[in-house]
Amino acid sequence: MIRFPPSATSRRPALALAVVMTAVLWGSGCQSATHDVGFSAVQSLVTERSQTITDEPMPAEATISSLLEGDLTLDRAIQIALMNNRDLRAEYQELGISKAEVIQAGLAANPILHSSTRFPNQGPDKTRLDLGLVENFLDLLVRPARKRLAETQFERTQLRVADAVLAHAADAEMAWLEAVAAAQLVDMRKLIRDSAEASYELALRLRQAGNASDLEVAREQGLYEGARVELARAEGRAVASRERLNRALGLWGSQIHWTSTRRLPELPGTEIALDHLEARAIDRRLDLEALGKTVEAKALALGIKKKWRYLLSANIGVDGEREGDTWFLGPTLDVQLPIFDRGQATLLRLRSELEQAEHRLEGLAIAIRSEVRELRDRLVLQHDLAKHYREVVIPLRERTVQLTQEQYNFMLVGAFDLILAKQQEYDAYQSYIEAVRDYHQTKAELKKALGGSLPDAYEPGGESP
Repeated sequence: MIRFPPSATSRRPALALAVVMTAVLWGSGCQSATHDVGFSAVQSLVTERSQTITDEPMPAEATISSLLEGDLTLDRAIQIALMNNRDLRAEYQELGISKAEVIQAGLAANPILHSSTRFPNQGPDKTRLDLGLVENFLDLLVRPARKRLAETQFERTQLRVADAVLAHAADAEMAWLEAVAAAQLVDMRKLIRDSAEASYELALRLRQAGNASDLEVAREQGLYEGARVELARAEGRAVASRERLNRALGLWGSQIHWTSTRRLPELPGTEIALDHLEARAIDRRLDLEALGKTVEAKALALGIKKKWRYLLSANIGVDGEREGDTWFLGPTLDVQLPIFDRGQATLLRLRSELEQAEHRLEGLAIAIRSEVRELRDRLVLQHDLAKHYREVVIPLRERTVQLTQEQYNFMLVGAFDLILAKQQEYDAYQSYIEAVRDYHQTKAELKKALGGSLPDAYEPGGESP
């Protein structure tokens, strides 16, 4: 009977918000500028929606190298992913881009100074000088509404960036689970390979003693070679999953030589209820809220255009002309007349964009509800499957090995029967590991679908695989 040691990562991953913020600043090298562009709002959004946030700041001396020392736990993997992934760093820069739009929207258009000089070609006429200063009057009127629109778009950007943080944390968690499970399956496949090799060597010795046929030896050799092939495949999947985790964490060079725990987290004893999960997702999903901000921005843009549709362009200013020693000064007004273009095309486009955004918002809400139901049902199914392996299939296989061992001791069955029973026991362990892996990955997907966290009623328990 195989006894697995307790899981080295039984607690939930800590998406330490202070760690995330420090990580981003560390990566960008401009702390004050990052906070100025709305990073604190992103921090608040992530904190509100993740049950695994801690308020303890990351020590200044803690770097990627220090996090990679020792076993790469799930906590550390998520911290490194949020700190070091270049795609996520690029996503953070959307805050600065959007904040620039807010600043630009609040600035008045620069006045235009124009001048012209005309020289006489004959006679006593003197040089004429024209000077004018013009300001876009329409820009002054529309600026408050335009700034509100830019601020709404900035809020949408903050929601999208915060959603990207939570989504990337979930992706890193799933990649870590895949890598750990692949390593654990390699260990299991090595045990199966060793068992098949022992059976094959026994068959060779029995044939030399005249107690085994060529058919029995060929059968055991086939099982052994098959076990070697499956081990090679498992090792290949482990290498691939390790590289996927490297990409999620943004690791390269000497950083990729990390070691990790080789045991999956424990299987909970009970599972969460389906009650109110759909409503929770609708209330907490940042991508849905961001799309709602898109609808709001489209409505604002349409309202601005409706209000000012006939005032396409209006410039006011002062103009002066000097003729000889005399100046002629006076106000100017330039207004574009809405004779042909009354903004009808722009209004049609804005209405269509608004309706388009509204339909997408409704469609996303429907898809979120379906996604939550699917993941929750799959989670319950996989929990029951893993529990069945742990409580029924594995004990049955272990009991079979025990009884076969007793019969073998009394020479009622052959050695091959005992080895076959042992191999079936290993197969049951492998299926259990795969079931636990699928369960935890589905749980990570469900957390992501719920906006970053499971309900408070969820409590882990049970035994480690």
